[in-house]
Amino acid sequence: MGLCLTFAVSWLSFKTVWTIFSVVFGLGMVIFVHELGHFIVAKLCGVKCEKFYVGFDPPMKIGPWHLPRTLGKFQWGETEYGIGIIPLGGYVKMLGQDDNPANYQAEAERIKVNEQEPVSSEPESANQDPGTSPKSDEDRVADEIDPRSYPAKSVPRRMAIISAGVVMNVIFAVIFAALAYRWGVEYTPCTLGGTLPGYPAWVSNLQPGDRIIQIGRKGEPNEQLRFFRDLKGEVMLEGKDGEIDFLIRRGTDSHWVTLRPATAIGDRNDAAIGVLPVTGTTLMAWRPVRKSLSEIQEDPLFLVGDKVLAINGSTLESGTQLLPLLANLVDQPMTVTVQRSSNKTSSDGATEVTVNVPRIPLRRLGLVMRPGPITAIQNGSPAHQAGFQKGDIFKTMNGQPIGDPMTLADRCRQMAGETATFEVLRNGEKIGLSALLERPNTYVRNLNFECPVPIEALGVIFAVTNVVESVNPQSPAETAGMNAGDELSSVEFFPSSKTRRREEGRVTGDLNIIELNPQHMNWPHVFFRMQRILDDTQIKISYQRNGEKHSTSQLDPVLSDEWFLADRGFLFEAETDTLHIQKWYQAFSLGWQQTKDDLMMVVKVLKKLATGGLSPTNLGGPFTIVAAAGNEASVGLGRLLLFLTLLSANLAVINFLPIPVLDGGHLLFLVVEAILGKPLNERLQFHLTLVGLVFILSLMIFVIGLDVFRFLPMFY
Repeated sequence: MGLCLTFAVSWLSFKTVWTIFSVVFGLGMVIFVHELGHFIVAKLCGVKCEKFYVGFDPPMKIGPWHLPRTLGKFQWGETEYGIGIIPLGGYVKMLGQDDNPANYQAEAERIKVNEQEPVSSEPESANQDPGTSPKSDEDRVADEIDPRSYPAKSVPRRMAIISAGVVMNVIFAVIFAALAYRWGVEYTPCTLGGTLPGYPAWVSNLQPGDRIIQIGRKGEPNEQLRFFRDLKGEVMLEGKDGEIDFLIRRGTDSHWVTLRPATAIGDRNDAAIGVLPVTGTTLMAWRPVRKSLSEIQEDPLFLVGDKVLAINGSTLESGTQLLPLLANLVDQPMTVTVQRSSNKTSSDGATEVTVNVPRIPLRRLGLVMRPGPITAIQNGSPAHQAGFQKGDIFKTMNGQPIGDPMTLADRCRQMAGETATFEVLRNGEKIGLSALLERPNTYVRNLNFECPVPIEALGVIFAVTNVVESVNPQSPAETAGMNAGDELSSVEFFPSSKTRRREEGRVTGDLNIIELNPQHMNWPHVFFRMQRILDDTQIKISYQRNGEKHSTSQLDPVLSDEWFLADRGFLFEAETDTLHIQKWYQAFSLGWQQTKDDLMMVVKVLKKLATGGLSPTNLGGPFTIVAAAGNEASVGLGRLLLFLTLLSANLAVINFLPIPVLDGGHLLFLVVEAILGKPLNERLQFHLTLVGLVFILSLMIFVIGLDVFRFLPMFY
């Protein structure tokens, strides 16, 4: 036993145990306060509460074995308190009330205390004893059913009981947020670390170091806007149908920029403006291309937590210097000086370590593809000033054929500060243009499906077709018999063994066949995927020639001695700030504002889902909620409390929807009862509740299914 305990303690660090406890306690608290609202108001209205549970406790049986229904329970007074075995919610069981339509009739019979009096043909006042007042509707119902049952109470009282859970969630959302801001909340600021080529932010020429201080013209500038919560949330909700105004601070000046979110380039349908958060100089991971995870672990040049102090002698003062520096050291050996500490929680005993990082040669097959049209031009860029237009097709550069479009960006980088002459094809006519090339401030780590190729030094992105323009002599492609004019149709990767395939998948993702056709110009994606495969992985190309299908044997890419990959495998932690409010009244004021914002966000999300503006696949089930809570808890208590604020707002809004079995559905029935002066037809109410129950269960199955597909690949 002692050995087992020692192993458990060594395996689960205190931080891990604390994170798990925080998540379980926090999520349980959100459910608890909701049910507590129902419980308190029900008690105040004189309703007998038979059970108060966090989690559900249905009877469960597997063959002859009965599974436990609770994790623990106890009786106090007339109420049984417990924690159900299924952690998907909670409930208060009031006398005479049950959300399960199958129990309606049994519950109605159980609360009867007197038989209904015979109906007299004379008015009630004529049979009434002198000196007594007429019976109210509530008293008359009490003659028939237990006066402490839920149905015996008046409509206003039942409305108060039903609404109390939602009200309590809103109250505690404010409390959670106030505690978070009083404790201190770590967040990623809206300072830009870079932009993605072709996206609205890139086209508008937003620069690394720009800070977004206001989203929308309403309100006031806010230095504490959060990159992932405020910025990405607003862009997601606005979608591709509207425009968003951003107040940008650059240095000491501020200016407004209007951006229309675009469809994310590649295989997703998310809306995006194409901005990246600024990173710090501390390494989150080091994942060099062409190495398996086991190889990286065996020979790690860098460790998680290393702080980069200098690169090739250039001292780093902030993360905004990283991308420009790495982008312009593509073809040079790199010397990196890091501060390394043996104690991850302290800089005590930190030492400086210098690491030499070699250049990464490009892998080539010898195919030079035909360039396609320019698809976007950056405002204020050399291309914009030189008169380039969308649709232009590169033909020559400095009097020479354009060559391999996949190395054009690096050739332009090498000429930064010089004027380059281009010949482009525009509407069938050749046009000469000259541009003063700039030093790029970022580099491409990967290109997704159907992504065009950026030339940062020029300020354009352009497509690359699937048609072979030429084949390099003595290259793998020439040896395989490929010629100019061949049109690629698919590319497939072949790891050397099943073990290497698993390692390959963990590093580069799936290895499915990549289709290429006129609608899917995927050669840039194939090219960057080829840079990341393991050394012994081979490539097979299928193509068409004069309408006939052909395919190569499995080819071995060769390393270039002229062109190199900018990505050296560095992954840096995002830069963070901490918002810490000193005064309680300010914390509660900010907490109230946070709660209002979260409530409105949930409403907007539901509206987008209902109108088709947001895909249901963006929803998350219980596993997603737990994972998100765990991520927030690992950052700090403040972040977990803010997540609970959002979760409480979510629970409040969703529970108030007019769907039978939810609080909003019960409230809707009570409103109808108040209008009609009598309860809704019992049979109709039964069927509506049954429909609501089926809908909720179906939704639960759907989101759990999304969770399974979302998290299942992590276990392979």
